[in-house]
Amino acid sequence: MRSDPLSFASAVSRLVLALALITSSSSAVEWQIGIVRDGTVFADMSDRSLSLDAEGCPGIAYGSDYLYYAQFDGTTWSRVLADPSPGVGRFASAARDLAGFPHVCYYDEVNGDLKHAFESLDGWHAETVDASGDVGRFASMAVDGDGGVHAGYYDASDGDLKYACQDGFGWIIQPVATLGDVGQHTSIAVDDARRPHISYYDASNGDLRYAYRDSDGWHTEVVDADGDAGRHTSIVADGDGRVSISYFVGASVKCAHRSVEGWDVETVRAHEEVGGYTSLAPDGCGGLWLSWYGDYALWYAVWDGEGWHAQCVPNGGDSGECCSLALDTEGILHLSYRGYSAIRHGSLGGAGWQFETVDTHGSSGEDLSLAIDAEGVPHISFPDQDCLKRRRTILIDCGANTCFKVSVVFNDGEMMAR
Repeated sequence: MRSDPLSFASAVSRLVLALALITSSSSAVEWQIGIVRDGTVFADMSDRSLSLDAEGCPGIAYGSDYLYYAQFDGTTWSRVLADPSPGVGRFASAARDLAGFPHVCYYDEVNGDLKHAFESLDGWHAETVDASGDVGRFASMAVDGDGGVHAGYYDASDGDLKYACQDGFGWIIQPVATLGDVGQHTSIAVDDARRPHISYYDASNGDLRYAYRDSDGWHTEVVDADGDAGRHTSIVADGDGRVSISYFVGASVKCAHRSVEGWDVETVRAHEEVGGYTSLAPDGCGGLWLSWYGDYALWYAVWDGEGWHAQCVPNGGDSGECCSLALDTEGILHLSYRGYSAIRHGSLGGAGWQFETVDTHGSSGEDLSLAIDAEGVPHISFPDQDCLKRRRTILIDCGANTCFKVSVVFNDGEMMAR
């Protein structure tokens, strides 16, 4: 059992909903922000904390004092205490099964365990997946085409990468990589054959590594050993099992593609200053889209099968930290990111780039999460830390036909309009 205090136990947090719809006749976007949940403590929200149901309605998993789950039905929010155990909810990673029920893998900071919570017809259920040491940080979860849950995570006690999956009878726990300090910056994908693929950082050697499982068991490979490689990984696997991984080496963003000959590593762009926050997504036609933060700017690139084509996002010199990328059903690129003093959303379609300021209060935007529903509507969740004692998470819903006025909840629950 861990004896150190909760890292955010003294924080007073606010979870907030923002819904915005864009008018076709207006170039400016106004946002409406309302409470999702107030008075909670949460930390380490990931870009997998938000998921959309079959109707495109968002749900958010979050926590630190407890695990919470908030679901929007198109009109109102329903909020549940998904796991009432104290000190759980960090590194929450969410996905939905074939019936549309949410599943969440997350870290139990009090006991140092990996936990899993899921909803069924009779409510929420929580279980401990792995209690062997301090495990569960950097949890990354995926649900396969048969509804099976897969999770990759870091074992801080032994410095190992571990994997858990359900087999219909319970959880199977497997060590994946155990040599050195490995398993941070984990990202997992599951291909159409239910084979898991995991990218992760080897802190002992400063390498990007990759693990996959087949009928013979787990196999691990060094993908890139050039410099301190492997932070901020993002992995995708297509229907044919082709794997691509984006990551950082120092201040340069790279992407590695796996083929029968091995790994083809490309430098997408070499920056002189800081870099991080890669987000990788396939376009469904064999191409890849990538966003990242480098040289104090937001960038994106397209891989067309032959090479990368990178451009700086023309966002007026604003910042681009905590960026998250998604493609909607029309192939429009959506980016959410933290500007110098605001949360921003940008989209690239037939009319070129369009940008909107979503929120301008405080130091907003850590741990952004972006998802696109079936109608092409972007949903963004992010915490807004106005000071060390106030945190809130905001969900943005941006459509295309109407517009309504912003209101926001500030300190002590007071409603204020802007």
